[in-house]
Amino acid sequence: MGLRRSIKGRFHGHVSDVQNPSLNLDELTGRPVRVLDDVGPDRVDGSVEFKGATCSARSAESIGRGEGAVIESVDGLVSVIKKKEETP
Repeated sequence: MGLRRSIKGRFHGHVSDVQNPSLNLDELTGRPVRVLDDVGPDRVDGSVEFKGATCSARSAESIGRGEGAVIESVDGLVSVIKKKEETP
């Protein structure tokens, strides 16, 4: 019974005194993603791949499938992305 109590918090999601969701989401900003489905201001069904997982995405600019992008912010379960800046 004592062991269950000590490890229960590790398996039941968010623990308020240990994790801060707003800080954890900030860690995603600037991270690269691969565009799987076209993303743009006129599209609501765009998607990207981040660390092997598919995520919904939106953008203020048009970004085509296969183009490089980075996460600008996170709005709930949707990644807000922008085109990856080319380095000279």
